[in-house]
Amino acid sequence: MGSSCHEVRRGEPVCDPFAQQAGAGVGNKESERSSDRADELFQQALREHHCGNLTTAQRLYSEILNHDPNHAGAWHALGLVDFAQRDLVSARKRIETALAICDARSSYWNSYGVLLKESGEYPAAEAALQHALELDRHCADAWSNLGHLQRLMRLPPQQAERSLRTALRLVPRHIAATFHLADLLQASGRHMDAIGQYRRGLHLAPDHPGAYKRLGEALISAELWEEAGESLDEASACDPGDPEIQTAIAFVHAQLERVDDARCAYRQVATMRGDRPIWKWKHLGICPTVFADDEAIEAYWARLQKELADCLDEPMELDWHSLPADGFTPPFNLPHHGRCCREVREMFAARFEPAFPRCAPQPSDSPLGRIGFLVTAGHEPGFLRGMARIIAGLDRRFEVVVFCAQRAVGRCQIAIRRNDVRYVTFSRRFDEAVDAVRSTRCDVIFFWKVGPDPWGYFLPMARLAPVQCTSAGCHGTSGVRAVDYYISSRLMESPDGAVDSRQHYTEGLFLLDTFPMLQSRQPSPKDVSRHEFGLPPRGALYLCPHRLPKYCPAFDFYLREILEQDRQGRVIVLGRTDARARELLQTRMRRNLGEARFRRVRFQPPMSVTEYYRLLHLATLVLDTPVYASSLTAYDAFSMGVPVLTQHGTLAVQCYAAGLYRRMGMETDLVTKDRDEYIASAVKIGTNPEYRDHLGRMLPERVAAVFDDQRVISEYERFFSSVIPQS
Repeated sequence: MGSSCHEVRRGEPVCDPFAQQAGAGVGNKESERSSDRADELFQQALREHHCGNLTTAQRLYSEILNHDPNHAGAWHALGLVDFAQRDLVSARKRIETALAICDARSSYWNSYGVLLKESGEYPAAEAALQHALELDRHCADAWSNLGHLQRLMRLPPQQAERSLRTALRLVPRHIAATFHLADLLQASGRHMDAIGQYRRGLHLAPDHPGAYKRLGEALISAELWEEAGESLDEASACDPGDPEIQTAIAFVHAQLERVDDARCAYRQVATMRGDRPIWKWKHLGICPTVFADDEAIEAYWARLQKELADCLDEPMELDWHSLPADGFTPPFNLPHHGRCCREVREMFAARFEPAFPRCAPQPSDSPLGRIGFLVTAGHEPGFLRGMARIIAGLDRRFEVVVFCAQRAVGRCQIAIRRNDVRYVTFSRRFDEAVDAVRSTRCDVIFFWKVGPDPWGYFLPMARLAPVQCTSAGCHGTSGVRAVDYYISSRLMESPDGAVDSRQHYTEGLFLLDTFPMLQSRQPSPKDVSRHEFGLPPRGALYLCPHRLPKYCPAFDFYLREILEQDRQGRVIVLGRTDARARELLQTRMRRNLGEARFRRVRFQPPMSVTEYYRLLHLATLVLDTPVYASSLTAYDAFSMGVPVLTQHGTLAVQCYAAGLYRRMGMETDLVTKDRDEYIASAVKIGTNPEYRDHLGRMLPERVAAVFDDQRVISEYERFFSSVIPQS
């Protein structure tokens, strides 16, 4: 017996009853009067058993026992048949009978250990397997089963790994030990090692049940999406009815932004899982990072709005407890298309908000008010950079609660230098997290982001405080009606009197007189040269340090004209870790710029923060895209003394950099009204040393206006005081 519980649950073969079975009814401590007929029947029974003919094997084993009731091998083998048929009670009686007749066989104790393991009697199973190894230290099956058991007992992973590797040293082609070790490595987070081990297992046993599925899961963990898809397709061919496999396939399509394939896969899963009707629409949470052209963006939005309408028209009962797993969020990339997202985001929210019970959270009994700041896992760096000093500086009469992941508490405590902050961490269960946040009785909860992760999206729908708000970390309106206010700035909204910014928000718009984040100047690096980055010694360096979704197709033609007019200029695009999206962007840019100009576009590999600042220090100019303006990137550039060229827009996400310039009194120099003006300004800065020197002198003089503006703290206090009812 060398297989795991994982395999047993799938109704697969669970044992090898043939190891050490020759003459299994004879032992040094037992007296056996076996007839030639019993021996002949036993060999025949083993052959039938090996071929999977369990009913015939069972009949023959029983016939042997009619001839010889003390035939330990037949009792043991009958126990294995019962085990394969999941009759654990009968299997135990028969294997214990075999051990009572002959307790000196390692294979019997090994089988008994696996049986006890399957029954959940882990300490007894461990004792049985250890006894099997005392009888035979070279029993690879026992080492393999012991390693698997040690993992189930949550013993130190090194202990289980040592047992499994011992089994593989004894029998390098031991299939069960190979897959047990792969499972252990995967559970330990050693995904690449697990992938190699699963592949070795599949080389040994190409038809091993569940192996392609587990390899696919490991490849997903390693974010090797293409390879994961191939492995899961193999798994689906073996077991097309497994909804877990189909769900994983749909997830991989989503990660690869194959919207049509994901649509088909999720709908297939929804058909298989009648209790998950919302899965039919999970593909709505996917938006490609890179589009081929503006027409493709138009087609995407038209289809998204139509399908959202169809989704809203379909009656379905949703359980709010499971929405973080079952639901979907508005795609992160939506605000990067130069469009107001309010209508679409409200449609997303309208599908899910009715699932949440209406409640009226109790206010605090704090004299001035209790303020909660909520950040979900993975978003702490931006939250702390923008908000830590604001939280620390709030009037001490405000009670402050920070909601975050357990692993982030220490980091938050270091950044938020305030010793009276209460930290509340999230439970693993969504409903428990909702109760924990509500129980703090905050008067206001500030959500750093409403989405794009499911918890960040669905928590505010549960109405956790009487007043809920968000700000610039949300990249435009959340679309969630349970979020009462969006905190923006007069400097970040469009100054055009014809634009009513309130129409861009589901929330009530509250405008600060300062920017809503408190930023400090970053230290400028010393002794940095173009040579260390392999850049030419002369010519303008136009840096584009943006997320890939911001590179709209129209921006390609901005770059084309800039490089056409500045024949010495170079464009540097910071390469992110999404290799597939980067390749799509490179292909599109090569087509739109032309090969000669594209050769002067450099995609910089991923780099550390330190390297990023050193490269930024070398830039001649940072180029904003017309659909999305720099915010934190602008603060970084100004710290390095590098100007940012931006373009007017009507949405807040297009006005960040323009607002900074308005505060600095430099709006006329670096904020352009259209493409032609943008290109002319970029080329002027890149090719005119005198003008560049003029900006280089002006920028350091003006940036003090946007760094360390302590007024933002009193602005937040003004907001909180205005929305908390005073008794």
